[in-house]
Amino acid sequence: MDLNLDENENLKARIKQLEHERNELQKDIEQLCMQQGGPSILGVATRMHFQRTASLEQEIESLKLKLAACTREKHNLQEELAEAYRVKAQLANLHAGEVAKNLEAEKQVRFFQGSVAAAFSERDKSVMEAEKAEENAEMMSQKLSEIEMRLEELSSDCLVQKRLNDTLQADLAKLEEQTRTYAGVIEKFYDIRKASLCESLEMSLHEKCASLLDDPIESWTFNDPSTSDYVAALEGELGKVKNTVDNLQSKLRVGLEIENHLKKRVRALEKKNIVADGLIVNGITDIRHHHSQLRAYIIALLNEEGLYIKSISKNVEEKLKLHSSEVQNVVPPQHDLKPDESECRDVHMTTVVESCQVTKLAEASIAKIMAESRGDASEAFAQALQEKVGALLLLSQQEERHLHEENVNAALQQKVDELQRNILQVTNEKVRTLMELAQLRQEYQSLRDKMSGTREEESTGNSGRIVISNEKDGRLKNMWKKSYINRWIDPSSRGGSHLNTEADYASNIEYSRFGILHLHCLIVLGSFCDKSLLFWQNESRICSYKREPGKHGALDDFNPQAPSSALEGKGIK
Repeated sequence: MDLNLDENENLKARIKQLEHERNELQKDIEQLCMQQGGPSILGVATRMHFQRTASLEQEIESLKLKLAACTREKHNLQEELAEAYRVKAQLANLHAGEVAKNLEAEKQVRFFQGSVAAAFSERDKSVMEAEKAEENAEMMSQKLSEIEMRLEELSSDCLVQKRLNDTLQADLAKLEEQTRTYAGVIEKFYDIRKASLCESLEMSLHEKCASLLDDPIESWTFNDPSTSDYVAALEGELGKVKNTVDNLQSKLRVGLEIENHLKKRVRALEKKNIVADGLIVNGITDIRHHHSQLRAYIIALLNEEGLYIKSISKNVEEKLKLHSSEVQNVVPPQHDLKPDESECRDVHMTTVVESCQVTKLAEASIAKIMAESRGDASEAFAQALQEKVGALLLLSQQEERHLHEENVNAALQQKVDELQRNILQVTNEKVRTLMELAQLRQEYQSLRDKMSGTREEESTGNSGRIVISNEKDGRLKNMWKKSYINRWIDPSSRGGSHLNTEADYASNIEYSRFGILHLHCLIVLGSFCDKSLLFWQNESRICSYKREPGKHGALDDFNPQAPSSALEGKGIK
């Protein structure tokens, strides 16, 4: 822009200088013309002046045009300069905005650097805290393991204490029963003593015991020593019955444990059988699929070989036809002319010789063709035999798999049968022990009833003496009557007094409990037998599905011991 302005100024100065020179020249020309003073010179001078002025005017016009162009350029440059200033202002504004943004970005960077430093410091703190937490966790895990060990020890001690507590409670119950029986016995004897001595004093149990112990031995002779012997015998029988009941209860516990163990084993075996059934079914489906693919592949190969052999036979037939046509062409045609006898004889001899040679050549060519066809057929037959051998090997492998599966199924069946026998044996033993326990409870109850009957007879005596009027036959009849099961099931059929109702009710509850337990065992055994029956029905169904002919296509159509006539039917001879 500065160059354009300088150029415009130079042009303007040049224009002024030229105008000034023009004026000076005009003055010089006028002076010369005036000095010389001739009219001709004036004409020449005027012409020269006009020419000069015309050239100067042309130059002035050209300079004016240049000046107009320069002014236009000046205006354009001024507009461009204004646009440039406007762009510069915009750029300055943008630069100011960017500077502000850069300042904000620097502030943000500083802030983020501070936050990153804080985050790093927090990370270091968190790492330290995590390490401390890990150390604390390890310490807590060690403490927890120690606490668990301590808890296990305490739990074992607690179990031991519970067992001891149970045993002590059982002993306490037994002792309470004994104390009750002893208290009853003491009360009974004291009542007898009081009735015999005609005393009516109210005393405590300890005082009664002391008074009974202070009595002399002669005062306790009841004029019938058989009763004491009978009571001692009954007490001995009662102790034996208690021992047998304890033994039977221990056997029952062992039987229940064995039954639970066998149930767990049966469940595990059922799960294994289900998994084995799934594996067997999947294996059978895979074998069938593979066998169908092999059968389709073998049939396709046999069809291809049959087509190949048919094409070979067609080629052989075509070659034979061509050879027969060549032989016919080799034979000379009959002439229409009738030759002489010698010529006919010569011709006949030559035709015989030529026909013999032709037949020999035909036989040689036929032998070659047959040898080639036999070689091709033997190769096809060998390939078919190799394929048949491969199919036989596959079928033998499948038969080995089936045999292995049958052996596995037989072993599983033997195991299940053994478990069923064990369960039956355990249930039978359990039922037997339950029956024995029920019988012992019946005998125990009969003995208790008998003891209560003897006590009633003793209490009803007016003289205070014990009168035993039952003999052995009556005792046995009473025991048999009281041991009837109707007496235990229907309490309304009992006769006599209504003493000891709580004990009878407890015995009836125990008997019904054992009956329900026996019924539950029978139901469990029946359900297990039903499950095993369904399992073996499914197994037999699967085996029949394996072995039924005419239903599986691939296994039935392909016979591993099929003769070669099957291959001959396909086209291989």
